[in-house]
Amino acid sequence: MNVEYILSQFQIFLLIFARISGFLSTVPIFSFKTLPTQVRVFFALWLSLLLSPITKSSINVSFLSLSYAIFLAKEVLVGITLGYSVTLVFAGIQLAGEYIDLHIGFGMSNIFDPQAETQLPVTSQFIYLISVLIFIGLGGHYVLIKSISDSFLYIPLGGATYHPQITTRVLDLFIFFFKLSIRIAAPVLASMFLVHVAMGIISRVAPQLNVFIVVFPLKLFLGLMMLYLSFPYIVAIFRSLYSEILRNIYIFIGYLR
Repeated sequence: MNVEYILSQFQIFLLIFARISGFLSTVPIFSFKTLPTQVRVFFALWLSLLLSPITKSSINVSFLSLSYAIFLAKEVLVGITLGYSVTLVFAGIQLAGEYIDLHIGFGMSNIFDPQAETQLPVTSQFIYLISVLIFIGLGGHYVLIKSISDSFLYIPLGGATYHPQITTRVLDLFIFFFKLSIRIAAPVLASMFLVHVAMGIISRVAPQLNVFIVVFPLKLFLGLMMLYLSFPYIVAIFRSLYSEILRNIYIFIGYLR
């Protein structure tokens, strides 16, 4: 086995590793900060080794050239793009939890999220973790691995081109992001709206009653009760997201071909 062949295979391996590393660094589950970096790097190396023999590349540039460095950067960007197409969906779930916390009185009760390394409201963190568990239970982590593996069939190494419609798709994804958060939080937000209307009427009918003393514990109780009653509805939304996430990834793969 000559040196040129070994170098060409190593070039392919590094390009594959660059795309997979970008994907794993942004996609939920694999990008969690609680997952040791060594484990993530080892998994990326292992997956790259598996894909190297079956991935073809027409790149014929020097290993130490600037062109090869640009190809590496492009592959990292492809992986990050595919990863964020999934991350935005889960971000919509977190935003729904923040809506709920803001309206039931938990807006200031933040806890540290080790995954995002930031402060998140209690309900937001709870709903997010439930959605991740459901996603894993449905085999979502296998789907993520399969999708990044399939990307090498549709997007050749170093051959990614950003289609103009990808910008429109990103905007559509942001719109979906906000719609999803409203759908999840809708039962609690609707109940809180009715509470505010009722408190407004009571303050008019009985102005001597201190509404503010009553409204805060009432909002908390009704908000948590409504969240409990609407949980089957929320879980059904989480299950439907499985196909939506898969569809988003392959749409972005199509725009990067």
